[in-house]
Amino acid sequence: MQTRKCMNQVSDANSKGAKPNAKKGEATKMSDSKACNLKTASILQLQCKDKRSSYDSSERIASPDFSCAQNASCPQGRLSDEQGGSVSSGLNTFNDRKQSKLRRCSISDTKISSTSQMAKREDVVISSTSTVAPKIIDAPVFYPTTQEFQDPISYIESIRERVQPYGICKVVPPKTWRPECKLNDDMRFTTDIQYVHRFFNRWGPNVSKLACIRKHLQSQEIFLESSPLVGGCELDLAQFSTVMAQFGGLQQVIDKNKWSKVADTLRIPKAAQDRMAKLQDAYCKYLLSYDMLPKEEKERLQQEVTNECEDMRQRWVKLHTDNTDSALEDSSVDEDDEDDMDFYNECMLRGKSMSLSAFYRIARNVSNTCFRKEPTTQEVEHEYWKLVDERLIHTAVHTSIVDTKTLGSGFPIHRQDSFAKHGWNLTTVPSNHHNILRYLGSMSGVTAPWLLVGMLFTTSCWSCDSHKLPSIEYLHTGADKIWYSIPQSEHVKFRKAMHSLVPDLCSEGLCWLEKDAAMVPPSALLAEGVSLCRVEQKSGQFLVTFSGSYVANICCGYSVAEAVYFATLQWLPVGQVAMQTLRQQCKETLFSIEKLLVLLGMSEVDRGNAKILSWVLPEITQVRDTELELRSRLRHVGLTAAGRYGWSEEGHSRRQGKKVPTDTLERQCEKCDYPCYLSMVVEEQENDVYCLQHALEYIRDKKSCQGLKFMYRYDEEQIQDLVNRIELVVTCTQDDQHTKNKVASKTSVANAASQP
Repeated sequence: MQTRKCMNQVSDANSKGAKPNAKKGEATKMSDSKACNLKTASILQLQCKDKRSSYDSSERIASPDFSCAQNASCPQGRLSDEQGGSVSSGLNTFNDRKQSKLRRCSISDTKISSTSQMAKREDVVISSTSTVAPKIIDAPVFYPTTQEFQDPISYIESIRERVQPYGICKVVPPKTWRPECKLNDDMRFTTDIQYVHRFFNRWGPNVSKLACIRKHLQSQEIFLESSPLVGGCELDLAQFSTVMAQFGGLQQVIDKNKWSKVADTLRIPKAAQDRMAKLQDAYCKYLLSYDMLPKEEKERLQQEVTNECEDMRQRWVKLHTDNTDSALEDSSVDEDDEDDMDFYNECMLRGKSMSLSAFYRIARNVSNTCFRKEPTTQEVEHEYWKLVDERLIHTAVHTSIVDTKTLGSGFPIHRQDSFAKHGWNLTTVPSNHHNILRYLGSMSGVTAPWLLVGMLFTTSCWSCDSHKLPSIEYLHTGADKIWYSIPQSEHVKFRKAMHSLVPDLCSEGLCWLEKDAAMVPPSALLAEGVSLCRVEQKSGQFLVTFSGSYVANICCGYSVAEAVYFATLQWLPVGQVAMQTLRQQCKETLFSIEKLLVLLGMSEVDRGNAKILSWVLPEITQVRDTELELRSRLRHVGLTAAGRYGWSEEGHSRRQGKKVPTDTLERQCEKCDYPCYLSMVVEEQENDVYCLQHALEYIRDKKSCQGLKFMYRYDEEQIQDLVNRIELVVTCTQDDQHTKNKVASKTSVANAASQP
């Protein structure tokens, strides 16, 4: 019935002279010059291997080797032996279009088995003042021995100074390490939908045509909220329209029974249930009336959506880059416009709930849509950057971040399993004695690992952890992941390049790049003079991301990984600055740095641990000074109503007769979203909470303290007492050490004088 109705519509349209525009596909051929470059690269590859023979064979880490950088005719260079030889030409898609010549060199694939061997050689790290051409460098790869592979944080700290300039490194466990992935196929989670073709530039040929179709449907009271699904994959309506025109339109497809060929052209898997019937329904519902429009009407639609796109873009940029109240008021979005703004400016939307087995089936269909056989890592990389750069094909993939506290970890946790208590089992990292985050207790997304479920082309866009926390990720099962990072020496260039390439997605301040906002091709960064690191992570391997690193990764197929944060004492000053930055820019934080410092100080001051407290002292002193000053200013403006929270007088307390702190969730400031751990001001009528800084601003604007109440967890005497006790432990230890050194010096002088 639906097909007959469509045929009648086509007949009516043909009688009026409306003809769909047919467009022939164009085949792309490799130019002779590019083939010559590939041949030259292979010759240079052999030359580089000869140079490598002079290195010590016992070393097993890749460090920068810029000898190849002088070879201007080496556009592709080489990868390490483990990564499978030549680099995918997909990295050069951006530059091929510009016809620009860039050189790409990789570092030696020599390896290090221990940190002592690594110390034998001085690595050459990229200099920000270097005139060497930008390149892609292989990130370091480590192969720890069974003895070294015990405590992850100790091992990472032993290599940190040498490896941190690269941003990331890969750790390949000993062959004896292979824990079984313990996930339940029936576990359910909510996914996010990523639109790969919109990562680099939100507006492109495919999105433009889809916007025209969407606007035309709205005029007919048909609202296209999301593309129809076939086999769990979103149907590319823009390409579908083009393919139907190539086959002569709906009448020709029906008369010659071409639906199967149309489905094959769209690369819809044969295993997809009712694929031809769903294609017919989708075409008749969403595309038929648009395809029958005259050329002039389509051009008018195109102009309208272009103007709308620019308007939505400007409003979206103002909302996401200007946090002032006036900007938010001026750029307020009506509910009717919210969907349009998401369509024009977002590359990731909330998906639906599904089981792990259903996710796997969709992942398989996505892979079959893009590749006819199992692709290599290089093929995936080439196709991915082609999709991102050209923006011709609608590509929607699913991803999900799953809380292991709710659905369980992929690592074994039962005592009878030999890997349950192993240090590199990421469920044990939160309780590692080197990890200062353990003082926070169990917190989802902070001290509890999370699962990362992905499929082909699932992406973690260029970003830097806003808290500057390092992390460890383990790939449980599935296809490889391709990782990129920006070396520390290139951070300034990288920021400048991103502001140049994707200015609408960047803002000012330290937190200038939003997470999951942009995926700029390596070739585009190279063209801007930015070097970067690259490494492939395989199943059963660890990937370490260091504090302050800008990283990105791409999934080469269905995969399940698990990751966790950690922090050492060296992170404290960095974390303090990061937290204050987030607070100033009104960005949400995962936890309160004041809570971490207070709990860390309270725990270690009783133990007299001067080594830890010497790191805590300067940070907690700054917290005390700021807190007491703000409390004084609140009293000065007239806020006298006060109360205490987060304490208990129960008889089971360890200190009888004294109040003890209880573990309560911190409420967040209405203005900056910062967790109010030490104190807060409550507006009692609306039950709104403000941190002390924003409470002062609130009082200044309202010119009154009426209805406000100051709430505190620790009084000023307790805060001062804690800092004094920490100072005492640190000072006494330093005095003892000074006395020991003085005695040792006198003893050595006396011994020297007694010798004839």
